[in-house]
Amino acid sequence: MYTSRHIIQALGVVLAAIMLVGCENKPTPLVPEPVVNGVVIGLTDTPGDFATYQVDVTSLTLTEADGSVVQAIPVRTRVDFAQYANATEFLAALTLFQGHYSGAVMTLDYTNADIRVENGSGSIVPVTAVLDSQGTPVTTLNATVVISGDGTLTVVRGKSVNLIVDFDLKASNSVDLNGGSPIVTVQPVVAADAIPGEPKPFRLRGALDVVDLQRPGFQVDLRPFSRPLTGEEKRFGTMAVDTAADTLFDIDGLIYQGGSGLTQLATLNVLVPVIVFGGIDPVTQRLVAAQVLAGSSVPGDGTAAVIGTVVQRQGNVMTLRGATLTDSGGTVTFYALATVQLANSTVVRRQFDAASHTIGDISVGQRVTVLGTVTNPDPAGLAMDAGNGAVRLDYTTLSGTAVSLPTPFSLELHGIDGHDPSNFDFSGTGVDPAHDADAHNYIVDPNENRVGSIPLGAPVQVRGFVMPFGIAGSGTVADFSASQIIDLAQVPGWLVVNWQFASGTAITSVSSSGLTLDMTGTGHFHSLSRGGIIIDLTKTAAPNLIPAVNGLGLFQLHRGATDMAFTTFDRFITRLKVQLKNGRRVRSISARGLYADDTSTLTVDLIDVNLE
Repeated sequence: MYTSRHIIQALGVVLAAIMLVGCENKPTPLVPEPVVNGVVIGLTDTPGDFATYQVDVTSLTLTEADGSVVQAIPVRTRVDFAQYANATEFLAALTLFQGHYSGAVMTLDYTNADIRVENGSGSIVPVTAVLDSQGTPVTTLNATVVISGDGTLTVVRGKSVNLIVDFDLKASNSVDLNGGSPIVTVQPVVAADAIPGEPKPFRLRGALDVVDLQRPGFQVDLRPFSRPLTGEEKRFGTMAVDTAADTLFDIDGLIYQGGSGLTQLATLNVLVPVIVFGGIDPVTQRLVAAQVLAGSSVPGDGTAAVIGTVVQRQGNVMTLRGATLTDSGGTVTFYALATVQLANSTVVRRQFDAASHTIGDISVGQRVTVLGTVTNPDPAGLAMDAGNGAVRLDYTTLSGTAVSLPTPFSLELHGIDGHDPSNFDFSGTGVDPAHDADAHNYIVDPNENRVGSIPLGAPVQVRGFVMPFGIAGSGTVADFSASQIIDLAQVPGWLVVNWQFASGTAITSVSSSGLTLDMTGTGHFHSLSRGGIIIDLTKTAAPNLIPAVNGLGLFQLHRGATDMAFTTFDRFITRLKVQLKNGRRVRSISARGLYADDTSTLTVDLIDVNLE
């Protein structure tokens, strides 16, 4: 059985905002059964350079073996991909005929996109143009979703499967600050797996449908992202959630656990807002709740809520970067910065923790959800008073490289929840300036996580909580308490390279042992991305793409309207040799797999080569 402790250590959690309106009916006790022949679609992404990346997802389709096309989402849905870098959000649950599905395509509409990046001075500025790799302005873009394995999704009668679609922002976008008028070039890299390669929390948002005290569990009508839907709405499907004896419930601001929490949930009106955090049971493929928020505990349910990362704290005033405000009516607005007034009366809680905390636990670098009163809605700087409100300490994600091991375990930070660490003011985090946090030597308490096998200089991702404000140096030297430490060398990375002009020398060696690439003449894309950490391949040895021991995967060649797919590396190489011998030139290559930094070698399970 899953426990909250297991799920916390395996995943880590990031909170988000949603507004849903309830009605007057009570939920009817009913055993929530699994979806038969069901596919649950989740959406996630890998961190990029973006404070916000809002586009419209107009379509997500799967193609059946007979060529029939199935639409996975019912309506156009606006998504801020930058908010889902640290979580897998359930998008839809649908019932399909048993069989094999392939050819997944996600359609993105950039017409009314709101994309903003941090510039060199730390300001957040809007992108002035979005271009494709040929320099053409992007309006609607069809992104091929590569399904891992043999490129197909198999639906078996009577069972539910998960398909997690991952839009890698870092690998898919190149940012040119262009003297203060940023331009983004996009070449989408989208993959789908049963489980993401990088462990992430699962999050379900929607409206309470039915509760079963005997199972125990409940059912939720999916309402993904920040759709301000009212009334009964089941177009995105329904998901069942299992609970356990240690599942925490935060209902209307009060904390419950296990059966008492589920009993309290059953007293609520149908269609009240619910957010669930947890993990997928590998046997049943059902979501097991570690924590449930319901009613007024859900950000935006009658109370304004702002979510962001603390970049500065002076006394009882903290400044948040990359803030999103959900007002009491459910409207979500992005702000570059927000200031929050704290008081001793502010209620402070921490994710997956029933204990009470104080405002002293809120420090620089911590991601927070704040419930309070907006005192200044100025777009140039939102202000909120949380004196009579609440602050939730959310799971925070660090990315960096290991600079000392094992004790103390410290990082050269590359990002804090995707933000540039140089834009954080760590003043006051220690007992004196000499003990303030240092982004070049950021000290992490690993707790029970093993770090001895991580080599110095290795890319690392850490999830957990920032240590309380002003205590570093008083019995502890740590700046951060880890709940999960991920060696990114063990996480698949995306290599994306395009050549400014289609190249006949892009591949210098091709054999059944692998491919060697020449970076001469590359365009906007020439990097490998893992967990938001980028390697510039023009500054390494020539990258090698080699097959796994069994030589299996999905390897594709594209030339004009012709697409060729192979499930063995040898067959792929045989056809690629023919194409190159016939004078075909390489326009771009994307590949996924485990990367060895010391040899610049990527052991691939996916390759996509575009030829001219």
